[in-house]
Amino acid sequence: MIVSCDTADKQDTETKAVIVREIIVKDSTLQDSVLLLNKRYSQLNSKLSSNLINQSKLEKDNKKLELIVDSLSTQIVDLNSSLKENKKQKKSELIDPEIEKLIIDITKAWDNLPNNGDTKSIIKYFSPRYRCNRISIDHDNTAQISWHDENDFGDYMKAIIKKKKWTYNSYDIVVLDTEVKGNTYFNSSYKYSLNTYDGDKLIDKSNFQVTITGKRIKGKLKIVSYSWVRFSYM
Repeated sequence: MIVSCDTADKQDTETKAVIVREIIVKDSTLQDSVLLLNKRYSQLNSKLSSNLINQSKLEKDNKKLELIVDSLSTQIVDLNSSLKENKKQKKSELIDPEIEKLIIDITKAWDNLPNNGDTKSIIKYFSPRYRCNRISIDHDNTAQISWHDENDFGDYMKAIIKKKKWTYNSYDIVVLDTEVKGNTYFNSSYKYSLNTYDGDKLIDKSNFQVTITGKRIKGKLKIVSYSWVRFSYM
């Protein structure tokens, strides 16, 4: 087959034109890709800058929070210290030394009653006229309630004296509340625990809650009302 020069040139020109068009298309696609990459890069930079700003803000906020927490911690420590101090002060206000001594002395007198057999060792803490209320809840949950005054309280104490082999050991005396009016009248509540022994054998463990009310007579505190509740656990 014979191809003329004109035909060959025409084909060559068309081929070049196709190549040029392909290059232009590819170049255009490349430019679009570059533009897209630039756009994404710009967006990433923008996000990065925003994140850095937010991070900086967060760091500042964290520092502020740390300062607030430190301040609150200091305030809590101070408050706890103040509460402890107030609690100590309140406790000291609840315990009148003279009344506390009366409570300790009469509790010890009860402990010594079986041994000394002296009802006056108890009676000396009472006014000439007085009243006693006694409630006992035994370990089997049976209850006894009795009332005494200056006429028959001695009989109750004599019943204790008859148990000469018994010994009492009171402990953990705690004054719960005390109020004094005009340095004359007083009311106090307290609690303590008591172990009772028959010889060397422990036969009872009890907790007592006691309330005493009285007044100052001839300069000394005397009990007018004496009430207790005993809970036995063995």
